[in-house]
Amino acid sequence: ANAATEGEGRSMGVLQRVATTVEARLSRAFGGLGWWVAGYPFITIAGCIVLAAILASGIPSIKSISDAPSLYAPAGNRGQKDLDKMEELFESVEPAQLENFLIVYSEDGRNLYTAEVLNSLYAMFQDLKALEIEHDGSTWTYADRCAKSFSGGFTDLCEFSGVVDLMPGPVSNTTLPMIGSQVSVDLQGGFHYTPIFAGGRGLSDDGTRVVSVKAWKFFLSTHYHASKLSRALFEYLQKLSEDLDSNSPYILAYQMHFSNAEELEKSTDGDIGLLSITFMLVITFSFLAVRSYSDFVLSKGNVVWGAQLGIVLAIGSAFGLMGHVGVKFNPVVSTTAFLLLGLGVDDAYVMIQAYHTTARFLGPEATVQERIARTFETAGVSIFFTSLTDCLAFAVGATSVFPAVQAFCAYTATGVAFDFLFQVLLFGAVLALDCHREYCNVSEWRAFLGNGWLRLDKYSPQRSLVVNGVGPADGKIKVMPEVAVLQRTMQAYGMRLLKPINAAIVVVLFAGYWAFAVIGVMRVGTGLDLRDLAPNDSYWTAYVNVNVQYFTEKGPPFELAFPQGSLDWSQPDQRALAMGLITDVEDLECLEPEPRGVFLRELYAAGNATFPVAQLSGNAFYDALGAWLETEAGSQYKGDVILTEDSATQARVMYAARVRVRMEPISTTSGDKEGVPCLKKTRDIIDRWSEDHVPDHDKDNAPVPFVSFNAFRFWDASAVIVEQTAFNMIYAAACCFLVTLVVLPHPMLCVIAMVTVSSILAGVVAAMALMLDIRIETISMIDLVMSIGFSIDNVAHFCHAYMISRQPTAKEKAVDALQMIGIPILLGDASTMVALLPLVGSKSRIFISFFYILFTVLLLSALHAIVLLPLVLGYFGPLPQYADCEGHEGRKTLPIDNGAGIGDQELGTGSLEPKEISLSPLATNLKGPTGPVLASSGVGSISSTSLGGVSTTPAPALSGPQVQVLPVSFHNGGHR
Repeated sequence: ANAATEGEGRSMGVLQRVATTVEARLSRAFGGLGWWVAGYPFITIAGCIVLAAILASGIPSIKSISDAPSLYAPAGNRGQKDLDKMEELFESVEPAQLENFLIVYSEDGRNLYTAEVLNSLYAMFQDLKALEIEHDGSTWTYADRCAKSFSGGFTDLCEFSGVVDLMPGPVSNTTLPMIGSQVSVDLQGGFHYTPIFAGGRGLSDDGTRVVSVKAWKFFLSTHYHASKLSRALFEYLQKLSEDLDSNSPYILAYQMHFSNAEELEKSTDGDIGLLSITFMLVITFSFLAVRSYSDFVLSKGNVVWGAQLGIVLAIGSAFGLMGHVGVKFNPVVSTTAFLLLGLGVDDAYVMIQAYHTTARFLGPEATVQERIARTFETAGVSIFFTSLTDCLAFAVGATSVFPAVQAFCAYTATGVAFDFLFQVLLFGAVLALDCHREYCNVSEWRAFLGNGWLRLDKYSPQRSLVVNGVGPADGKIKVMPEVAVLQRTMQAYGMRLLKPINAAIVVVLFAGYWAFAVIGVMRVGTGLDLRDLAPNDSYWTAYVNVNVQYFTEKGPPFELAFPQGSLDWSQPDQRALAMGLITDVEDLECLEPEPRGVFLRELYAAGNATFPVAQLSGNAFYDALGAWLETEAGSQYKGDVILTEDSATQARVMYAARVRVRMEPISTTSGDKEGVPCLKKTRDIIDRWSEDHVPDHDKDNAPVPFVSFNAFRFWDASAVIVEQTAFNMIYAAACCFLVTLVVLPHPMLCVIAMVTVSSILAGVVAAMALMLDIRIETISMIDLVMSIGFSIDNVAHFCHAYMISRQPTAKEKAVDALQMIGIPILLGDASTMVALLPLVGSKSRIFISFFYILFTVLLLSALHAIVLLPLVLGYFGPLPQYADCEGHEGRKTLPIDNGAGIGDQELGTGSLEPKEISLSPLATNLKGPTGPVLASSGVGSISSTSLGGVSTTPAPALSGPQVQVLPVSFHNGGHR
């Protein structure tokens, strides 16, 4: 047991040493960078602007995509492949169509099965069919370029449009067209499923015919090349809808083939203007938050413009780079700007707070260059760590199977990288200029005058508060009075939080929160509702709502296709296999036979004892089939059967055939509850049949049977969305854990950090299910990936502050971390919340869900970072070896190591023996918990230092008989 404990201790020690080494080297690197930035601030700012301008030149090259299937369905999904195969197989008999739909309904639910309404609709369709457009010097009408029908052998007629095709002309209330309860017959003898065009039906007493209808649906599909005609049709319906007076018995809702793409694009285009409002709000809030209201010299209000400029340059650089490399823009990417705004401001707050904190460690003789270098040492590591974890989280998201997620994560990961770069360089340079203004005792209101920022000949990185040997009377660097008050407030809050009774109350409250999170995670819904892709006031949203209300009595039709080579239709036993598959599919609980949906069943029924079609084989069967297709009964199946000749044998063969089955009603447009399970069962049956009856079958390619429907692309998304979301979040969290394992000095600290992040994300998912009515789908998946970044930011900032605190106990380190980073966390989250406020008025579900989820994660991450983490770390936080002073009260040595062999110096009750210790310019006035321990100008050597009440130079005298000595690190020659 002892050996195991010792081995574990050695492993922990190795990890701590690795983390300490990494942190130390990063700290030195950022310190050196800060030294350079403070030395050349104008060159740094100019370089950032030039770099951003070069990269932003790619913005005009950005190509946009807004097609819903291309964005929100998994790349290479089976539903899309099967749909493409279906269109390829039946293109010769059913050319690709542009699908347009019209629903006529009444808001008060009145009966529209009247002569007045039908005659009005009949007249409207006469005008519609005469609609003309000019195309390549010729005139097209709707009747010319509508999708054609094979009903009754009339191949020059438009496809079935709706109830008007059951009318020979104007009718009276006594001559209304006959509409069957399930099947209706048009004037050419074509059969049509009544529930697809008559919604909200009332039936006769015997249940055989319709006597009332609340909504009529019309099908206005045009030829694939007649997109201009579809546009004219849209404009006609739009004007007709606007011209309907208040006394009209009905209103119109319509969907065109381009509706989802155009309305999706509009869903964010109309809200891009909110970004300018957001910038103004954040600038105002940030200015008010970081400035002083009592000391205009110490105030930092003017540095806000540097943070905002850095964010603008980051957005431009990221988008420009994506344009150069060809990553397409989509509406969801619009949210990237809001995200980068929040992250950038958060980084700026951390740097400002680090700047203020340096006053605790530096003397007035410290120069601008030294103070900015020390600021970079602390803040640079912290924001590098959080930016790296954010980049990794979004980089993992870029591997998603959803194109919308891929593009968003690519844009955002790049933006986070540039945000970090410009906040460190450009904002650091602005901070250096403002530090010089402060040291010159110039008010922030005169920042651009005199010894302010823009006088190149006046700026000096060697400026300090000591002028001609005279410095501040108290020998200290002043900080904004407001900062001191806030730090004392956070200290008092932390001490009260860690009292046992308060800690117990917090634990109970969080236990309730975790119960809420577990229940919510178990109840969250899945699947994309297409209505979420359009603005709330979109005509397309109105159409989808009405369609769901009146035309979901029966579910959608599935088409089961048999390509050439899947079986030999000329043989009775092979046809029996096909009928066996069709029957197995129809027998599923979620499916039902489509009336007259199977051509083979109708063909067999047309035979008789003297002409047994079922027993025919070879060309005899194909001859019988061809003859039947020319009859009135068989003509409607011409689009389902394609006969051709084998080029080698000249024998007739079946090139392709298809049948139809219909699904039971579905309760959601996403198909997550009924559609996805039904599709999976159907495919399983087809795949098993193919394995048994098709040699060397390949379900992804012909020749095997397959099932197709337009919505299957989105159902495939619903089928994998939970798995994809979980994988993305787990992989992103794992990558971030590896980073924390390297950067933070103790494995337990890493585990605490990642468990805290998991708790935040669980709460977000629970809020989605129980409070926000948001499902897990492609858009919310993107928001959850963003949530990882925001969660890690706050947690990582606090853990890093805890890590670098030099306090000896866990409770003191937790309180110290609150003093160092608590205010920046609160300000960062508050400013991001302010940035999100304009989205409340958005018409886009994309932005609205973005607002709700991000607001929730900001609130929860702030509570975890300011309440839970201090509590957990205060009671159970690890103590890295270099900060553990417990059990060493009798220690009489001060460890000093500058890489030159200087070892521990004995501490007596008198003075410490002076040693000449060469210091780099980064070395500064070092302080212990009760005051300065070592004093140095930062550029010379320590010539005299004493403890125990003897005054030091230039530090003030130390009081008290005992001084607690903490290990101190010196930088010299690359050593720590």
